[in-house]
Amino acid sequence: REQNTTFLINKTQFYVERTVESSFLQKYVTGMDLDSSYELKQPEYAMNDGDSQPILAISGKAGDGKTMLLSKFILYLEVTAVMVYISYDNNLLTSTGERLAHDDNFLTNALKIIPGTIVIIIDGLDKGDIHQNRNYQQEFPLNSLNKLIFQNLSIIISCENDKLLHKTIKNTTKHYELELLPFTIEQRKFYVNNFFKCYNKVRK
Repeated sequence: REQNTTFLINKTQFYVERTVESSFLQKYVTGMDLDSSYELKQPEYAMNDGDSQPILAISGKAGDGKTMLLSKFILYLEVTAVMVYISYDNNLLTSTGERLAHDDNFLTNALKIIPGTIVIIIDGLDKGDIHQNRNYQQEFPLNSLNKLIFQNLSIIISCENDKLLHKTIKNTTKHYELELLPFTIEQRKFYVNNFFKCYNKVRK
């Protein structure tokens, strides 16, 4: 958790505000009505059915700020909600008082017994897929959505535009999509100025 917090702080050190996108993320995880401009996309053979919460795909080009936005959102959740990091070290108990087994079903079973809203954020899953040949339907979370999706669970996944992960989600999974647009000139100026201020260099 300490390593994760350090990563989040580093990624948001020069945070550029995205008011609309931040508001959408908050509405998504709290179950509020979403803006009608965000269309629910449901392919013919979507893997998760029923009334469960569709996943949210955050798409954009490399460097458009997907990790920055999600890092800021996680820090927001830590302040406004009770955050629990699920790990094998947690003493999660079943209804019969037994400790959860550390097997392939650990996450699924843990989600079933944790009360309240659960948010899973996956960033950079497609990083390193240089040759675009990974089979995402055989990897977490796509092959497990039918097991993991509950009404109190929200899953947010970042992906690069038109890359394999993005295409897999679009073609197989019921989802919302939040596409990040490139920073405006003013946002870029804000980022650059804040960066150089850390080194006592101010543009005159």
